[in-house]
Amino acid sequence: MLLSDLNALMTQMQTEFPEYAKVQAMGKSFEGRDINLLEISAPSAPEEKKPAIFMTGATHARELISTSINMYKALKLLQQGVVDKDPATAKLLKDNKYYFVPALNVDGLALIE
Repeated sequence: MLLSDLNALMTQMQTEFPEYAKVQAMGKSFEGRDINLLEISAPSAPEEKKPAIFMTGATHARELISTSINMYKALKLLQQGVVDKDPATAKLLKDNKYYFVPALNVDGLALIE
C-alpha cells in the first residue's frame, strides 16, 4: 500500500467515523514527511483513562504487508464495532484506545512508490 493511499484511507476513516477515529501527525520524518497516527476509540469523557494498544507498520521500507495489516485491523474495529454493532468489538472500543501507525518509515515507503 502506497503512503498516499494510507494517508487517504486514514483520512477517510476519520471523515466517516468522526466520533471514533482521529488522524494526527505524531512527528516528522528526516525528509519532512508527516508520520501519521490513527487513534480509534469509542467516545468517552475527556478525563477518562483507557488502556492503549499501539500497532506500528513499515518500520523498514519494504515491509509492505505490515501496513496492510494495520489498516485491516483498524477497519475491522470500525466495521464490527460501529457498523455491525458487534457487542464484543463495541466493548473493546469502549474500554480501550487503539493507536495505529501503519507507516513508521514514511521516507522509505515513499521511495518505493
